[in-house]
Amino acid sequence: MSDAVKTTGPKDVFVQLLLIVALYLAATHLGVLLFQLVNHWVPDPALERMYVREATASAMRWAIAMLVVAAPVFFIITRHLRREFERVPERIALRSRRWLTAFTLFAAAVIAIGDLVAVINEFLKGELTGRFALKALIVLVIAAAVLWYERWEFRRTSGGRPPTSILVLRWGAIVVTVAAIVTGFTAIGSPWTARQQRIDEERVQHLSNIQNEIVQRWQRTNALPTTLDALRDDIGGFTAPMDPQTNVSYEYRVLAPLQFELCAVFSTETDAKSGGYRRSIAYMSGDAENWEHAAGRTCFTRTIDPSRYKPIAPSIPPKRKPID
Repeated sequence: MSDAVKTTGPKDVFVQLLLIVALYLAATHLGVLLFQLVNHWVPDPALERMYVREATASAMRWAIAMLVVAAPVFFIITRHLRREFERVPERIALRSRRWLTAFTLFAAAVIAIGDLVAVINEFLKGELTGRFALKALIVLVIAAAVLWYERWEFRRTSGGRPPTSILVLRWGAIVVTVAAIVTGFTAIGSPWTARQQRIDEERVQHLSNIQNEIVQRWQRTNALPTTLDALRDDIGGFTAPMDPQTNVSYEYRVLAPLQFELCAVFSTETDAKSGGYRRSIAYMSGDAENWEHAAGRTCFTRTIDPSRYKPIAPSIPPKRKPID
């Protein structure tokens, strides 16, 4: 064995560990992204709750971020090792490499079994058959690809160009990963869109807070405030918030003794199917309304129901006994 091989040690071990970690992260988060794309494009009526859609969008963002980092790291290290094996073929037979590759085979099989059990469990809980079939196929394909690749790594005895089947597998993995990332961006929108949606969520929260103060003011005084400035309370610490992007006051109008209107200019349109937000309120008679809106100026008309939000009578201080 050459001197170059004799001096190898921690460097080879840690490079191989980094390769394994990058492979785990890339493979598992590719599966997560594909799972969430299935959830997005094949919705289940039994799971059409807002927090589920928001969790789906959040999981897609995290998976995309992980893939953008882990996948290139895996392919860069793979290329580096291929050149090292061409330069010093004896390194392929290093015991540390073979043990770590064998461990990767074992871990990949365990993870695949766990994922498949989780998919079957969701099916037994009532998930749609189509969603179950797609997710099971995703698990099997990713597991088969990882096991096939690592089996070849474990058995290889020389450097040089990999066989055609492995090259096809590598390029197929690159194409699928890039396609999944692009499709994920299509589903959740660009970072600019996500920022605008967060600003719109802040606007909705502002309007909700203003609405709470208006209703409480009516309960205390039996009259709606004439302007938003009238809501200012230095002791309570409330001041009507301004638009977070333009720093302009929100629109407010009194329409009737029990009816008012709040308006804001939004940057995006609420889209419940793509992870849009919805904040229900209870200041309406009948069914609770929500804060769905279009892009641009949107107004929300609210009517107070006195039977539900009764006026608060002013407290009368107790009489003091006269001092003798």
